Amino acid sequence: MMYLYLFLIFSCSIACNGSANDDLKEPDIDLSEPEVMVERDKEAYQVNEKIRITIKNMLEEPVTSMDQQTYCTIILLEEQKETGWLPVKNCTLNAPAREVTINANSSEFKIVEIVPDQQSAETLQVGTYRATLVYSKGEHFKPAENSTAYSETFDVQ
Repeated sequence: MMYLYLFLIFSCSIACNGSANDDLKEPDIDLSEPEVMVERDKEAYQVNEKIRITIKNMLEEPVTSMDQQTYCTIILLEEQKETGWLPVKNCTLNAPAREVTINANSSEFKIVEIVPDQQSAETLQVGTYRATLVYSKGEHFKPAENSTAYSETFDVQ
């Protein structure tokens, strides 16, 4: 009788809550191609070295970003800290941000060179970084409808 009771409980557990292996399922992974790619040219840089970032728009329509990010480019560098990713915002132009449009299709791409200003105290510190691009689909930047693309991480030594 005890075995029948345990069998009924186990059967109801599966029928009522899904299969016994539901907890073992792999999470869904999005294997689709990214819409916009942000790529670094190297895995490591020196503190005052130029960082070359390539942006590839894989969409059939242009995307638009805003400048005045890290070193006044459209790329925002983020440094990895114990508390998470912290933005490196050091553009001191005091000018209004401008829209920068990146053409459709990967055959045309934009290269952004991040050149640390050796005259200021705003050079990159030794650490782990990633390049971030916030963009909107279309020919104008729409803050409420933006997406973000990230590069692989890289080190500054």
